[in-house]
Amino acid sequence: MNDIKLFSPLEEWLNRRTNLSSFIQIDDIQADFDIGGFLILNNVIPIYEAIDLEAESLNISWQKTNEYLEKAFDIINEEYPQKISLDKEESRMIIDELDNPPKIMHPIYMMTIEKDGKEEVVYIGQTSSSKSRFKGGHSAISKLHLPKFDGFSKKLYQCGILLLNEDSELVPLEWIKPLKTAKELLNSIEAQLIFHFQPELNTLLKKNNKTTKYIQLHLQNINNFFMHDTFV
Repeated sequence: MNDIKLFSPLEEWLNRRTNLSSFIQIDDIQADFDIGGFLILNNVIPIYEAIDLEAESLNISWQKTNEYLEKAFDIINEEYPQKISLDKEESRMIIDELDNPPKIMHPIYMMTIEKDGKEEVVYIGQTSSSKSRFKGGHSAISKLHLPKFDGFSKKLYQCGILLLNEDSELVPLEWIKPLKTAKELLNSIEAQLIFHFQPELNTLLKKNNKTTKYIQLHLQNINNFFMHDTFV
């Protein structure tokens, strides 16, 4: 997997390597749907650097992505959404007027501790907020200063979510429509991960499985081997 910090699925479309069929809206997701996807442990930093992370919001990322598409289709006089490929002139027109497409976000983060080569997840949360979850202090990070965690290496992983559609094409969370469904799906994925891993510092979602839309998640760690190729 490439580093999705610098990735937008729209880049493949604008560079004429694929059509837009991967990104058609999903209107009829049911509570019991069976879908697969990837949780990408995309970026890892020491926990003390978390204070410098910028806020990431599903609302904002979703809106930017869909606004970009709507404007792109206006430029090439197509009805949105369409399964469409671009010719060279259409691609140039869109990029010239709109510049590069928005990137996808990291909606999930994980905190881990490691000692003597053994690493474990101690907290899982959502980054989907208009304000950084870390700049004003974070209760889990405060708890990691307890004496019981002395001598441990403490890390934070930023995680991306890519789902597989019926054609086995990768679809980011920003492509789930309506926005309400995308939010519900993110809440469900967070609950699924917390219930599965039972992180020590999480207080909610551990006793009862609050997953509403079960997804088989294939964890991919592009930094090291921690939880790489784990299935949840």
